[in-house]
Amino acid sequence: MVASLSSSPPCNHLDDLGSVRSADQRGPATPDYSAVLIACHPEYVQIVQDAEINRILREIGRRIQTRRAAAGLTQEAAAAKAGIDYKRWQKLEMGEVNATVRTLVRVAGAVGESLWDLLAKADSSRGTRRRGR
Repeated sequence: MVASLSSSPPCNHLDDLGSVRSADQRGPATPDYSAVLIACHPEYVQIVQDAEINRILREIGRRIQTRRAAAGLTQEAAAAKAGIDYKRWQKLEMGEVNATVRTLVRVAGAVGESLWDLLAKADSSRGTRRRGR
């Protein structure tokens, strides 16, 4: 469990911050606290890393669900093909499980794909997935 930032002692570096604008450059500039948070609160790095991992797990789950539906399989049928429990398959699709590579290979095979194809980012310009060379 990661400690909350509020439990850390306060830092006095907030006056040294620069300001940043949103991507559209409209509205007032807002302070960029990330540098101070990292310098004064190293646990912030872990919080950011955890958030990114959760985002990746949800994206993998979305891809599994999309490929399973495209293959015309129910969660139960896909789980049976992969040799995993149906409840685990559900959690994979919801991004709640940090699956091993071994499990992801079995999941990809169950939906008729290789692991690399399952994880490949869709190439939006051609409507196909990129393949490694």
